[in-house]
Amino acid sequence: MAEAVFLPDGSRFVATELARGPWDPAAQHGGAPAALLVRAFERLELPAEQILARVTYEFLRPVVLGTLRVSAEVVRAGRRAALAEGSIYSDGGRRSCGRGVCTCTGPSSTQMRRPGRFRVRTP
Repeated sequence: MAEAVFLPDGSRFVATELARGPWDPAAQHGGAPAALLVRAFERLELPAEQILARVTYEFLRPVVLGTLRVSAEVVRAGRRAALAEGSIYSDGGRRSCGRGVCTCTGPSSTQMRRPGRFRVRTP
């Protein structure tokens, strides 16, 4: 058995047995294509102080075992945040898509300030 969930094949990825899901022998479990989308988001060019903070997925159709193509792009870039979108395709078309939100990790002028002392009233 292979030790990788996907094997690279040029610009595509070939799913191994580790990607096979429990419900359909011809389809992958959700974690495998989700990880492939995260990999694509993490390889996008972003400012050094931004990191991937949140990812959402949509499974449009079963993601079949076999060869997949992954695309990802930054659709909105800003100084403090960026939005990326990506998709997974197989022979039958688009199978899954997702969005990644990247946020700034450094100090920010919009960070919450530490509150002063509060008076507590008891009934």
